[in-house]
Amino acid sequence: MTEPSQPDFPSHCLPPSMREACEDLERQFQPPVGVAGSQVVAAASAACQLHVVGELPTGAVVPVTLGVVTIGPSGSRRSSVMKPVFAPWDKKEAAELVAFQERLKHYAGTLTSWKVELRHHKKELGKALKGGDTAKCSEARQRLMEWELLKPALPVQRRWMTDNFTLASLFSLAKENPSLLIYSEEGSKILGPL
Repeated sequence: MTEPSQPDFPSHCLPPSMREACEDLERQFQPPVGVAGSQVVAAASAACQLHVVGELPTGAVVPVTLGVVTIGPSGSRRSSVMKPVFAPWDKKEAAELVAFQERLKHYAGTLTSWKVELRHHKKELGKALKGGDTAKCSEARQRLMEWELLKPALPVQRRWMTDNFTLASLFSLAKENPSLLIYSEEGSKILGPL
């Protein structure tokens, strides 16, 4: 008994740039039918995901969630195809990490200056309290409260993708990232715990 043949991936239905990317990947890596196409569609869909919202039955409007699984036997070159397809994502993540580290340095300096000024405002309030002047106490307390509101915010590292899909990591990332590509070269890492 012979295996049923797989239908061709409908790459002719894709926009020209995506179709050309599929054809280039198929020429370069010679993966089984559909591997290149599914990876290209996954990358394009994930790029659009943040800009697409859905309405829940409750009326809440939320970003959509995308799930793509590319199945193939060992040796089907899924990982080889995945690397160039998601290289722009890797590059964007690396650039954001560098920018985030710069924001952290700036934050550390700004926070130090803010703390120095905070100590000054606290001392001024302490002096006013010792002096017993109600008007000065009120003014010093007001200046301190206003300064506390100016505390610099800890910068956030924007993330677009992750291969760490523990619940703790996903909850933490989801707080600051409305859309996230969760990927793995091995489906058993994602599906195994289920």
